[in-house]
Amino acid sequence: MASGDIASIVKVLIRLLAGIHYSDRLDSIKVPLVRSLKKIIRKMSGRDSLEQSDEAKAAKLAEKLQNERGESYYRSLLQTCLWMVGAKVTPGKPESRGRLDLEVACGSLTYVMELNITENAKGAARAARAGMDRIHRRGYGGASATPVLVSLAFGKAERNIVGCIFKRDGRETPLRIEAGTCLTPPPSPGDGLR
Repeated sequence: MASGDIASIVKVLIRLLAGIHYSDRLDSIKVPLVRSLKKIIRKMSGRDSLEQSDEAKAAKLAEKLQNERGESYYRSLLQTCLWMVGAKVTPGKPESRGRLDLEVACGSLTYVMELNITENAKGAARAARAGMDRIHRRGYGGASATPVLVSLAFGKAERNIVGCIFKRDGRETPLRIEAGTCLTPPPSPGDGLR
């Protein structure tokens, strides 16, 4: 973290997330949540059984709630992991034009992180780009002299990081992530990031 090697940081995070047992992930809430929503709909409607449209509404609402929890799930995991390596982590840091997902200070570097959820790796580039655009549009990290801007995309299907774009020293770099590994473009001559 202190050296600013974002590709290595993302590799470690990918390995950590890959080690989480599948039943501990946010998908495990969907079935009980749908059951609970169906009970609530039955009680509110005064019926013993639900119509097919009510069943679909319950499943759709559960999906919406699950999606909304997705980002906070990953933010909490990242916050814990980064805090454990000695970084100062501020989740949901309010700034003048919004609230950024994570601010992480380690050594002389300050990371401004924006997280996005996408269905799968196919949407990784678009989700990572949306996060970086949000950072720029809202001016996140403006209070830091030289922030490292990082946009991470998490795939629901992969249950891991599927995309990343970072900007350091005025240079924006997308990371290519394939099947749990993180590959960077080849460094250009005189690249001071390595």
